[in-house]
Amino acid sequence: MKKKELYEDMRKSMAALVQDLRGKPYAALVLLPKYADQERTIGRWSYKLATWRDELEDGQVQIMVQAYYHWFLGIGSMMADGFRKGRDETVTDVPQNVRYEFT
Repeated sequence: MKKKELYEDMRKSMAALVQDLRGKPYAALVLLPKYADQERTIGRWSYKLATWRDELEDGQVQIMVQAYYHWFLGIGSMMADGFRKGRDETVTDVPQNVRYEFT
């Protein structure tokens, strides 16, 4: 197995989790833990798929999903995607500058 297959699995897993969470109502999202992760293994590599929840001052809930492959001494690969959902169920993408904080 090549490392590009690891990165493809990371992208697919992250996208699937974001899509699943986008479909949940606001009331369910605010009940998620502030942070949760799961270890995933593909071939000989392992990575973490983490979910971050923050409640913003304007009442929206922000959900970020991060995939992280640790290689050596803090060196690795990280990718992230996320969204914000309001009480009225309006969904918006997380701004790029906020995404950078998770990569």
